[in-house]
Amino acid sequence: MHSRIDQPPRTLARGSAMVMATLAVLWWLSGAIALGGTVGVAVAVAGPVLGAVFFRLAARRLPGHGEQELYASAAGRFRTTNLVQAGAIAAVIALGNVTGERGWIPGLIAVVVGLHFLPLAGPFARPEYRWVGGLMAALGAAGCGLAVAGAPVSRVLAVVGLGSAAVLWASVVWLLVTADGPPAR
Repeated sequence: MHSRIDQPPRTLARGSAMVMATLAVLWWLSGAIALGGTVGVAVAVAGPVLGAVFFRLAARRLPGHGEQELYASAAGRFRTTNLVQAGAIAAVIALGNVTGERGWIPGLIAVVVGLHFLPLAGPFARPEYRWVGGLMAALGAAGCGLAVAGAPVSRVLAVVGLGSAAVLWASVVWLLVTADGPPAR
């Protein structure tokens, strides 16, 4: 029997990286599709391949000590944060469509998604969520700046989608480099 002191620290490194790798693919595809043409198709194909590589690396190399317990203790905050995020995204889409200002939608969604990471950093013991959230919100603000400057929706979506994917995959690399050892078996 292990005492609490003998147990490895609880971490969501594996689960976090696997989720980030997967969600990055969605952002990547939205940005790649906006590129259009042969380039867009080639870029789109690369996204799921990169996502699968990062997912596999996370699953094989990152520790998952106490993930279920840590998730259970943070589940309330997770649910609330994601409900607020979903409502805010729906509002952004509705307002963008009602006002005809669709160019703002990708940037504002990235701001919402970025901000949703901030209240999750503490409960999930993932301090990197702060820089992930900050970078995604900043990228979203840059997308809004492109919309204000009159950039077409496709350009805003390409910048925000591909950039957000890059931020999420960077967080996976961060976890791969900084995590504390191999997964518990």
